[in-house]
Amino acid sequence: MTRQPPRLFSMVWRDGVFVPQGRTAMFCDQEFGEGEVVTFERHEQRSMASHNHYFACIQEAFNNLPEADNRFPNPDALRKWALIKNGFCTEASVVCDSPEQARAVAAFMGYTEGVVIVVRDNVIKRYVARSQAMTGPNAMSKQEFQNSKDLVLDTIAELIRVKRSRLEKAGERA
Repeated sequence: MTRQPPRLFSMVWRDGVFVPQGRTAMFCDQEFGEGEVVTFERHEQRSMASHNHYFACIQEAFNNLPEADNRFPNPDALRKWALIKNGFCTEASVVCDSPEQARAVAAFMGYTEGVVIVVRDNVIKRYVARSQAMTGPNAMSKQEFQNSKDLVLDTIAELIRVKRSRLEKAGERA
């Protein structure tokens, strides 16, 4: 079994050059050719404690949803809905010939977790929640994650009729 190179290469600035850190050196030798020019982008690690606290708060909110609210089958569906509600999503539109056709096409699209479909007249808009993964090509930056976290927690706290600070305290106890 061959080892896959890491998605992120950790480098340390030393004596005026970036030097691969730890195991990264081996992968850099395999990945890059001598003299190859590579563009780096700064990636600041998010706090795992903040990340875990966020998901604990979402779980707490999910556990306290009114029983009559059956829109969210699980905490992840709640989180993705709140991401979309706050604009942390991608959007695509389809223009149909008529409102009836738009409703039929939207019905055919069906329910998918993390997707909100809105039909207005003959236009279908499909919103897909952004990933909040810590790494990867679509990962949110540290600042973008913090912004999304604040807005999502505000939204779901309002949904269960508590202040965000109370939800955050409950998340700390979880």
